[in-house]
Amino acid sequence: MPHVLSLSLAVPFFLFITCFQVTKQGLCAPDPVTFHVAPSGDDAADGSRNHPFANLERARDAVRTLKKNDTLSAARGVVVELESGVYRRTQPFVLSAEDSGVPGAPVVWKSRAMKGAHIDVGVTVAANEFMPVEGGEAARLAPDAVGKVYWMDLKKLGVRHCGPYPLNFDNGGGLLEWYCNGERQALSRWPNDGPARMERVLSRGETAPGVFAGQGKFVAKEERVGRWSVDRGVWLEGYWRVPWDVRTVKVAAIDAATREVTLAAAVGGGIGSKYAGPQGSGREPWWAVNLLEEIDQPGEWSLDFQTQRLYWWPPEGWRQSELVLADLAEPAIRVEKASNLSIEGLSLVHGLSNGIEIRDCYMVTVAGCLLKNFAGSGVVVQKGSKVTVQSCDLNDLGQSGIVLAGGDRATLKPCGHVAENNHIQRVGVIKKTYAPGILVGIYGAGDAVGCRVSHNFIHNVPHAGIQYGGNDHLFEYNEISQAVLTSDDMGAFYTTNDWTSCGNMLRYNFVHHSPRAISFYMDDGDGGDTIFCNVSYEMQAGPAVCGGHHNIVRNNLVAHCKRGLFVDARGIARKYDKESSLFKKLCAVPFNKAPWTERFPYLKDLPESDTRLPQGNLITGNVSVHCESALRLAAKFEDVRGSVLKDNLDLGERDPLFVNEGLGDLTLKKESPIFVESVGFEAIPFSKIGMFADALRPELPKREWKSLPEQWSPH
Repeated sequence: MPHVLSLSLAVPFFLFITCFQVTKQGLCAPDPVTFHVAPSGDDAADGSRNHPFANLERARDAVRTLKKNDTLSAARGVVVELESGVYRRTQPFVLSAEDSGVPGAPVVWKSRAMKGAHIDVGVTVAANEFMPVEGGEAARLAPDAVGKVYWMDLKKLGVRHCGPYPLNFDNGGGLLEWYCNGERQALSRWPNDGPARMERVLSRGETAPGVFAGQGKFVAKEERVGRWSVDRGVWLEGYWRVPWDVRTVKVAAIDAATREVTLAAAVGGGIGSKYAGPQGSGREPWWAVNLLEEIDQPGEWSLDFQTQRLYWWPPEGWRQSELVLADLAEPAIRVEKASNLSIEGLSLVHGLSNGIEIRDCYMVTVAGCLLKNFAGSGVVVQKGSKVTVQSCDLNDLGQSGIVLAGGDRATLKPCGHVAENNHIQRVGVIKKTYAPGILVGIYGAGDAVGCRVSHNFIHNVPHAGIQYGGNDHLFEYNEISQAVLTSDDMGAFYTTNDWTSCGNMLRYNFVHHSPRAISFYMDDGDGGDTIFCNVSYEMQAGPAVCGGHHNIVRNNLVAHCKRGLFVDARGIARKYDKESSLFKKLCAVPFNKAPWTERFPYLKDLPESDTRLPQGNLITGNVSVHCESALRLAAKFEDVRGSVLKDNLDLGERDPLFVNEGLGDLTLKKESPIFVESVGFEAIPFSKIGMFADALRPELPKREWKSLPEQWSPH
């Protein structure tokens, strides 16, 4: 190791005596100040390794005191190290501006053993709180459930989120969550797998033509609906009109003799399929939730809103299991207005809100953490700049994995937020649509400019993998599979309905084994994005340009998909003119002033053009292979004359010469006919796509090179 030949007398003496290593430049790096916390600690202790604190707040106070009274020591950096174990909490852990570090010397909150420190915001429940269901209540149970279902009194435990449900909702309705040994227990549902289907729609819920403020009414196919007690509350969930909008609605009445079900609240657009005329199709999917009568298998539970009793059919061995209620409707960790701060290697579980919320922060990092079993999202970043979420595992979440927002759209100032190398799966468990693996600048996330989303692996999700809006984002080297499992008309990557959501680059991404998903879906007029050098495999379609302007789709490879490319001119039928929401969004940004005129000069000309017709799109150099059709042009050729479609190659059923298609390596061999026949096709750096090993993630999950078993369709 190099050694220090000399030291300036101006160097503080403590830097010399605390030096723990010598850098390549010959300068020593001081040890940071370290405080220790342990579940068995004592807040009256000094926070040393042998005498750790017990609570996070005590360690936070120690850091604050150090920064106030010993600035030289604080300048070395501060680490708060959590010993392995469970830290049970009933309120968020809050970090603010006074908890910030300094540039080059952050304050780090970390687990001593990676993911060994568990911050649990759930409520533990003793097995003896449960009593068997007997007497008259047992008569309500399914025959197979008699003698197997237990109940406990939530009032006795002081549980807050016991309902009742709202009349109409799409996000879980604010109800508690129930876990056994870390596994989310299933709220009772009928049918258990897949949906029921309507026999016919009797009333769509119109009070006047086009006004859906009344009560929808339909005929169920099954007589069992007559068993359900409306007086105790019955709620039905379903895709009532379209396959991308799932709502849970209270029932007002059930006629057992006729099987007629009347809803208690209006559904937007009315019930009955949008695509099947006024009386629907008879294929509209719905199911019942939270009914005691439908607890019919181990793990299912329901909650009686009147008595506040939780009923549960427990799995075997439950009396020796850890039983936890999620009842805290606040984040486990909240970081506000802080800077130069890092949260590393923690496990966070059992919340009724988000895992970590970061707002108005600068240079904050969440790295190597596990976020599991939250009813909200994993990590939510709002405003601020240069916040990074890296190498985290996010799964079994009610809403999204990661949410990013920040930057200034008026000035196009970027926020610089980053989501990188994260493993995201089984999100959207409660909110089944518009809660993707990663959400950037759209659907209530907040405006976003200049985010980078790279090397993430997202799979097994009911709706989209990544949804985005805003400007100048970079999406690269991500892998998405098994997306759009229980919805439809959605993309693995999805953006929609905004001419000004432009400047986004999507390159070197791999989407596969999602047969109901469009790979890169620029829906309803969205424009200004670049889709370059991506790979789509076993999808519904490759890139889709749906009536928008100035999209570039170039050098993409689409294999084993129903359609290679999709282009339409829907703006004609949908009237993308000056009365449209698209035009209103255009006028909401300074599109005719700098820096917009410099970055996106084509926007200033839109008001004087026929915006119903797609213009300025360039779709070139793409290759399809083993697709049913290379291009679906859902438009008259003259309606897309303002765009360029050229030099796209359909290889048909010929062999593209992948390195190892059977194991998921779609690298093209040098002798591939694509390089010979496609005009200037660039090699895709396939081996770089997906997650990478680092100090926080030494092992990578194995790629699932298959589709999940066929899921039910909402159509």
